[in-house]
Amino acid sequence: MGSSPDFRIFLSASGSVGDVMTATRWKGCQYWIPYAKPGAQKSAKQEEVREKFKIADRAWKDSFKTAEIRDDWKRLAGQTDTPMSGYNLFIQSAFKAAAVNPNVEFVTTGEPSFDRILFQNTPVGPGGGPPVTQKIDIWVGYNQRQFSYFGSSNPSPYGFLTPTLPGKGIYYFRMSSGGIPVSGLIRIVFNP
Repeated sequence: MGSSPDFRIFLSASGSVGDVMTATRWKGCQYWIPYAKPGAQKSAKQEEVREKFKIADRAWKDSFKTAEIRDDWKRLAGQTDTPMSGYNLFIQSAFKAAAVNPNVEFVTTGEPSFDRILFQNTPVGPGGGPPVTQKIDIWVGYNQRQFSYFGSSNPSPYGFLTPTLPGKGIYYFRMSSGGIPVSGLIRIVFNP
């Protein structure tokens, strides 16, 4: 004797039942959700959110494409409470930062310059150039886990310098603006 047709329909259902319920799967589990008319999720606010995600993704592909910069973001992502990739952490940060300031600058690379580090920055977003109001807080540590506040700077089209470093060594830098990460965890061997 076979099983009930209702039971079989539940296990292998797909599509919608009228304009009432829609069958779907998530992680291999079948479940039902209320029917939603296709295309109904295109409000102005949702389009704005999608555009911010597109801008962040474009910045990752265009300006943050070197292995060194992506490794910095992976290293920082390893420090977060929620497991995520460097890409996801960057997208999250760019999205939050763009919500506050459309001309937000993110730090890309750093190189020694006498007794300091010169960091390069690039805009993330449709704006043209760094805003004068953006303050970047610089945190430094001798290892990947312990950081101290090192100072702050305003980015310019030419980058920005850190305060004077105490001497030779391996330093880890991370930068934030308004509490939002604007750099990965940058490792620099400093030997002036």
